[in-house]
Amino acid sequence: GCNYRIVVVEGRVPDAYADGRAIFVTTAMTRLTVSDDQLATVVAHQMAHNVESHSTRRKGYAIGGMVLDMAAIMLLGINTGGSLSEATANALADDFESEADYLGSYMMARAGYDPETALKFWQILAMTLPDIGVDPETYAHPFNAERLNALKKAEREIREKQEAGSPLIPEQKPRASASESINERAQERDPFAE
Repeated sequence: GCNYRIVVVEGRVPDAYADGRAIFVTTAMTRLTVSDDQLATVVAHQMAHNVESHSTRRKGYAIGGMVLDMAAIMLLGINTGGSLSEATANALADDFESEADYLGSYMMARAGYDPETALKFWQILAMTLPDIGVDPETYAHPFNAERLNALKKAEREIREKQEAGSPLIPEQKPRASASESINERAQERDPFAE
C-alpha cells in the first residue's frame, strides 16, 4: 500500500526525501508550496520513491561500492575515500527521479489532483533555488529539459486516459527497474490499491 507517514522537518532549503517508511518535507518546502496540488506534487513524488524502494536499492548499490572501495585498499593499496561507494549509490539517481516523477504524476491524478501542477511546480522550484544560493544542477532533484519533457509526456498520457475514461494505471517501463516494469505489476494488481 501507500500508507506512509509524512513528517515536516526544519530546513532552509526547499526539499523532501523518503526513507522507505516515511516522507520528510522541509519547512522551506512547505512555505514554497502555495496550493494543495503543489504539496501533492512533492508528497506523491516522494511516495513513488518509497513504492519503488529507491532508498533500499540505493543502499544496496552503496554496499557494492563499499566492497570495491575495500578491495581497492586491500589489493591495490589505493584509498578511494569512499568514492566508489558514493558513485554506485548515485549511479541511478536520475533514473530514480524519472521513475518518481512518472509514478508520482499518476498518484496525484488518482488522488484527484491535477498532474499538470507537477510540471509547473518543479519549474517554480528550479527558478527559486538560485535565489537562496542553491545550484539547480547539483540539487538533489536536478532539473533539465529531459526531466521536464518526461513530465509533459506523463501529463499528456494521464489526460488522454482521463478523457477516454480509461483506468489511470502507469504504462511506461521505468528505466531503473531491476526486474519488472510498473506495467507488468499492474497486470497482476493495481499498484495503488491497498
